[in-house]
Parts: sequence; structure tokens; C-alpha cells
Amino acid sequence: PRAAQRQRTERGGAMAIIRDISDSMSRPRQEYLLARCASTTVRAIVELARSSHMRVGYTEFGDQSFKHFTRDSGKEFFTRDYPGIQELASNLATRGSTHYQQAIREVL
Repeated sequence: PRAAQRQRTERGGAMAIIRDISDSMSRPRQEYLLARCASTTVRAIVELARSSHMRVGYTEFGDQSFKHFTRDSGKEFFTRDYPGIQELASNLATRGSTHYQQAIREVL
């Protein structure tokens, strides 16, 4: 029957974003080009997720991993709080060395 064939291919799912905020992303003489590029990329990915109504989880890493929870998400890692995640991604501050292992472990 036709009812069994109905699917929403343009909706749903979840995506984890892991962003490098280590000092390797800070190039003051290049006007923080790497940090700005990463920020812009994350914000564009969040916009794509919004258009497909996907849930998004956001983590940053430098010396330590920072698994973010937005004001609207409470303790849920995957959320549809797109403005909250975009606000976090807009921060260009960098810190520490590059240690991505913990961030990956926490997300998986």
C-alpha cells in the first residue's frame, strides 16, 4: 500500500560536530584565519542541519574536551537548539595543545 512507502528523506537524524580550538588554530598574523574558517564551517553545517531538522551535538577540544550543552538542551547532547550551537561556534578563542582522543571518545 502507498502508506507503507511514505518516508521523509529530508528530515531527521543526528550529527556530532567536533571542533579543534587548540592553539594550532590561532594564527594572529593571518588574522586567526583557521579559527574563523572552522567557526564559519560549523555554523554552515548547523544551518544545513536546521534545514533537515536534524539534531546536533557540539564538542570542542584543545588540551581538554568540552562537550557543550546549550541552555535549551539541558543535559541532552543532541539538540535542535541551532542558535545556541551557532553562538558557541562563533567563539574564536583558542586554548592548549591538540588532544582530540578524549573528544572522540566522549562523543562515541
